[in-house]
Amino acid sequence: MAQNSVKALELSSIASSGIGAAYLPINGTGFAKPIFFLRIVNGGSTAVTISYDGVTDNEYIPVSGVFELSAQNNSQPAAQIALFSARTIVYIKGTAGTGRIYVSGYYV
Repeated sequence: MAQNSVKALELSSIASSGIGAAYLPINGTGFAKPIFFLRIVNGGSTAVTISYDGVTDNEYIPVSGVFELSAQNNSQPAAQIALFSARTIVYIKGTAGTGRIYVSGYYV
């Protein structure tokens, strides 16, 4: 009997004091594995904007906000599943503040 186990990526973070008007990567070289669940927690004192390509504004996260995206909760036809690609980099921009912004992800 096949069995899948959910595993967590190592938590990535960036200091709010280091962000500015230009996009910076939060998770360095990207996700180590393809993930099915992404969480971004804004523990900083200012709102932030998130991008997945370093150019396009994709998400806005207010102070103390949490963004969660489950790529897929069930099987697609022909057993296809949706995942964020390995090496996907999450970028951030905003106004410098205090605290940290965190990115976590889960894979099978």
